[in-house]
Amino acid sequence: MSTLRTHLRNNGLSLAFGALFLLSLAGQAWSGLTDVNNQQLAHGTPPVGLPDYLTSSSFAVDVAENWQSEYLQFFLYVFATVWLVQRGSPESKPTHKIGLETDHDQLLGRHARNASPRWAKTGGWRTAVFARSLGLIMATIFLLSWLAQSIAGVSAYNAEQLSDFGDPLTWGEYLLSADFWNRTLQNWQSEFLAIGCMAIFSVYLHQRGSPEFQTRRRRTPPHRRNRLTTARGCQRPPPPVCGAETARPSRPVSRPKAIMPSPRPRWSQLSAPLTGTKFASLPCSMSSP
Repeated sequence: MSTLRTHLRNNGLSLAFGALFLLSLAGQAWSGLTDVNNQQLAHGTPPVGLPDYLTSSSFAVDVAENWQSEYLQFFLYVFATVWLVQRGSPESKPTHKIGLETDHDQLLGRHARNASPRWAKTGGWRTAVFARSLGLIMATIFLLSWLAQSIAGVSAYNAEQLSDFGDPLTWGEYLLSADFWNRTLQNWQSEFLAIGCMAIFSVYLHQRGSPEFQTRRRRTPPHRRNRLTTARGCQRPPPPVCGAETARPSRPVSRPKAIMPSPRPRWSQLSAPLTGTKFASLPCSMSSP
């Protein structure tokens, strides 16, 4: 039981959104079937069943047009954040890391760790593919979903044309039609708006406990920082000189030996006769009885 709980806790985000996806897809199928049957009854035709609706072009085009827009959003986001930044946003990387970065920064090739995937260590085309695997898989799913939308869309469009005694279109003609681009752009504009708002809102707004919020600390200006350092009695080290080599000692510097206190005199030394010293000429009254 503890192993199951640990698995659910470690994969809670993906499992939760997977469950929401299935529930939303089931709700879309049920509501879409109800809408189609209402239209069928209005035209005097018999209603369709759930299996027939799930395999119809009408349901396929509605699902595919949403999938392609979502994966286009993540595909563009993954590649755009390599070169574009939004200062102060946790959705963006720092300005000094713009670009592809080095293998050392990305832990690729000979800089990979022991726990890194195998393709991250081998080098060559495998490491090059692994370094771009996230964007490639997002682009592949986007193109396949867009292709499925076009195929299912032309089938659904021709079914409506034939029911209205119109002329059907070929797949190439449908790609240039207003129906195809209306379905496409109405999803793209919403995705671009959402991701842009997320990038800019995260600069100024806060969500407690969420990793999408980046804690921002107030930076002290350099002149103010130097005054505070001097007032506290701290001395800043001088900046390193470019091109200058740091001198290294040829042998390790020996630490100074600790000064040990002198040992206490023994009792035999204290009870010894004080002959040959200046205390021997003391008067008898000072001696012990």
